[in-house]
Amino acid sequence: MSIRGLILLPLLLAVQGLAAEDLRHLTSELGCTACHQAPSAETYLQPKRGPILDAVGSRLKPDWIRAFLADPSNTTMPNMVAHLPEAEQQETIENLTHYLLSDGGKKPTTPSNAHPIGGAQLHKTIGCAACHGGDPPDLSQKYTFGSLTHFLLDPLATRPDGRMPAMHLSRDEAADIAAYWLDLKPQATKPDRSSPFQVDASRATAGKAAFESLQCAACHTRKGTKTPPLAKSIFTPAPDCQGPPRYNLTTAQKATLTTTDTPLPFDPHTRLQANLEAFKCNACHESDDPNLFTGDPLLGDAGRFPPTLTDAGRKLRPTWITQVLEGKKRYRAYLDTRMPLYGMANVGHLPDLFAQAHQAPEITHPPENHLTEGHQLVGTSGGMGCITCHAWQENLGVAMHGPSISAIGERLHFDWFKAYLIDPQRIRPNTLMPSFWPEGKSGNPNVLDGNTNQQIAAIWTFLNKGTETPAGIPNPGSQEFEILPADKPIVQRGFMHHGTRLHTSAIAVGFPNKTNFLYDAATSRPIVAWKGRFLDGYPLWFSRMDPSVTLPEHAMPIPAAGPDAKSPRRFKGYRFDPNSGLPTFLSETETSLIEEQIHPDLQRTLIITQRDKPNTRQEFQSQIKL
Repeated sequence: MSIRGLILLPLLLAVQGLAAEDLRHLTSELGCTACHQAPSAETYLQPKRGPILDAVGSRLKPDWIRAFLADPSNTTMPNMVAHLPEAEQQETIENLTHYLLSDGGKKPTTPSNAHPIGGAQLHKTIGCAACHGGDPPDLSQKYTFGSLTHFLLDPLATRPDGRMPAMHLSRDEAADIAAYWLDLKPQATKPDRSSPFQVDASRATAGKAAFESLQCAACHTRKGTKTPPLAKSIFTPAPDCQGPPRYNLTTAQKATLTTTDTPLPFDPHTRLQANLEAFKCNACHESDDPNLFTGDPLLGDAGRFPPTLTDAGRKLRPTWITQVLEGKKRYRAYLDTRMPLYGMANVGHLPDLFAQAHQAPEITHPPENHLTEGHQLVGTSGGMGCITCHAWQENLGVAMHGPSISAIGERLHFDWFKAYLIDPQRIRPNTLMPSFWPEGKSGNPNVLDGNTNQQIAAIWTFLNKGTETPAGIPNPGSQEFEILPADKPIVQRGFMHHGTRLHTSAIAVGFPNKTNFLYDAATSRPIVAWKGRFLDGYPLWFSRMDPSVTLPEHAMPIPAAGPDAKSPRRFKGYRFDPNSGLPTFLSETETSLIEEQIHPDLQRTLIITQRDKPNTRQEFQSQIKL
């Protein structure tokens, strides 16, 4: 099923791959159950509704209304007059136009300035292009500049079905997007001085009669009209769908709608998927098109793509999802894409549906008796260094500006949190998040005796209950910016430049003897080594524009080594020697598990175990020369 939703044009159907045989989606998108009784509420989706038709004259142009009533084939709106003789069609369309414009309403104020260049940027970055494509929709025949700006500020006021959501726009932003969509010039705009439409009272009266006889109120709300009663069931007998009303259906769609087979009831998973498709949620949440999304470039793909909704019900608490849908919470402020507002009347049932479809676990609370150890683990002094990448309270991440981990229990289920910490790559492939508990084994045996369950529970406790600042968050007044390895190696993650290349998954290791190397988690290989000063922590800690470190020019590339030197590797995290503090980097290929160490004298050790021969263990050593 296409993530773009249902469009009736056969060409768009072919492009978007819509499964025309899905009866449940067709009846919802075509609004069949707005007029016909549905056999079961468990079988059908809520019907798509048409826009509210009050004060139409304040937002739509008369010529567009006429043209649309004559040929609405590009939409899910059926042709309501096609069954009439041609002369009568034109007469009915004119009468309906006068009726719809008879309560013109107050025309919205035209913004004083247009900035289509800014509108083009917003169209691309905030999410408009995910549904509307890279080029703006042609709306110049439908809207004036003022009416389109007004519509974009609150689409749900006239399109309450949520198919066009609100995008948290300021008035200036709405005006900029309207200017771009209407192809206005980047200059001060003039008020709309077109002559008002002259309504013929007799035609308006005839138009109201046509509006009622054609049962337009079944889909459209308008003051002074009543919703007609539901007709017989869709399947008794099967409809011919040739009109009135007359839909522009493909052969496959006609066959679907005239079937005598009653569809099976939805289960929670298929109902959730149907809702996600109807509201085009996956146009953003499952897209990997780099041309549609922007954000913090230093966070890589995680800094621009919205998160996947796979297993979102197991991950997120329903109360949190509700607040996100209401527009009260925003977690990933570094994304330029905005979370749309669909209206809780349309999506208020989704939090519980996510939980049912993804079999969300019961709310669990791990033991809360290791607050001190949790404080240590979150920090950098003998801990896992969570604050290196993640914000905590008002402090941004030390090395990168990842999402906040404060009060994380408001958002996440503990069971998901624990599974993610143990194997983040399995849950979100290509994440920058490493595993400090690879294969469930702690890389830090010095806290809680290396007990994985207790360590993760302690971190959870501190993030939700702790108040003391974790070790490693720098004091900007200290003027101590250089990172100096003392008695053990220091491991520092962050964004690091070498030459013209930026490593966004960089892990730098510095030794007390002033030898250092950089390991790239994106490729699971050491990249360069150098002698002398380790790192300047200032850009990592205090720069909010470019928190990246430039490595010394004399840093030398580290050549590939071992039998799997050129095979693609998947990063699996790292662990520390409890005595020396030496990190061991873990990775895997399709055939091998790899452990890699680089010692202070730059002696490199690779230990490779074949997947199909777990008892084998091959060790390879080489010397990195500077």
